[in-house]
Amino acid sequence: MNASQSLMKYIAYEGRPLVVALVGAGGKTTTMYQLAHLCKERNLRVLITTTTKIRPPSQGQVDRVHLTSQAFAPIAKGEILGVTHGLETDGKWSGVSPSVIDKWKKDYHFDVLICEADGAKEKSLKAPRQGEPLVPDLTDLVMGFMGLSVVGMAAGEAVIHRFSLFQQLTPIQENDAIELDHLAAVALHPNGLFRGVGRSSKKLVCLTKQGRPDGDQLAQAFMKALDIGEPMMVEVLGR
Repeated sequence: MNASQSLMKYIAYEGRPLVVALVGAGGKTTTMYQLAHLCKERNLRVLITTTTKIRPPSQGQVDRVHLTSQAFAPIAKGEILGVTHGLETDGKWSGVSPSVIDKWKKDYHFDVLICEADGAKEKSLKAPRQGEPLVPDLTDLVMGFMGLSVVGMAAGEAVIHRFSLFQQLTPIQENDAIELDHLAAVALHPNGLFRGVGRSSKKLVCLTKQGRPDGDQLAQAFMKALDIGEPMMVEVLGR
């Protein structure tokens, strides 16, 4: 079973298009493709894209690629369509506007759309700046990723993307040990993990173990740290 199987209970397709946005840091891209293939196995019409930038998919990750400059070709049942606005100078896919995704949803162009809506420079934690993440207004579910590999590490830009903004969300100084309370504070802060996400979107914290043998214990401690805030759904991914 792949690590994303447990997330499928949150993707309940009932005849209306679903938009799932992935934000935060630590496992978004891998999870996006795993979820896409699980949806494909259910014979759904799957669209994957980004509102930021991602590396182009490898062979087998999508069935077909579509450029937004082209006429929209219908997605077949059990097909994964990758959609991009084009290529950036660094070779990455350029992002699609969130408003375009909202229009596609209204036009029933897909059954499930999975969108990487945040960048983290391949780090395991981040704090979003103004204008991040780029989540479409009509998103049904926002999965917020946090990597557990950094717990206990010395805090700083080397391991936390936009560390200076992270410090505005939770009391932490450079070289302090990163603790679960810091992660919980960023998950709960209005300018934290789910910054700018609308009230109509469900929010799910995805903790990625990233090879930590104590990942399950850390996740339990994280959920206890969340008790001080609003109820929040949490899933633990990986081994």
